[in-house]
Amino acid sequence: MRLKLLSLVFGAAIAVSSVGAAFAANDHSLPLTEVFDEINPCNGNAVVVTQVYKNAVSHLSTDANGGVHFSATRNGTISTDDGFAGRFTESFG
Repeated sequence: MRLKLLSLVFGAAIAVSSVGAAFAANDHSLPLTEVFDEINPCNGNAVVVTQVYKNAVSHLSTDANGGVHFSATRNGTISTDDGFAGRFTESFG
């Protein structure tokens, strides 16, 4: 649940930074690393999670009626200090 919440917060941060960057048509962000504490849902133990975003691309546009449209795709790797490692891809708009 916390991972989903952090993804939403990160997505909102990208949206705000993209809007603040003077409506650039596309924003190709550099890698970002997030490290945070979490509970392993399999055993209940506390773990440290490291997410490394390898690519993050967002697109902000306005239509003829003045509507604003935002979408983003991110991917990278995720690991925990108890041995889990994997990859992820997220897309939203």
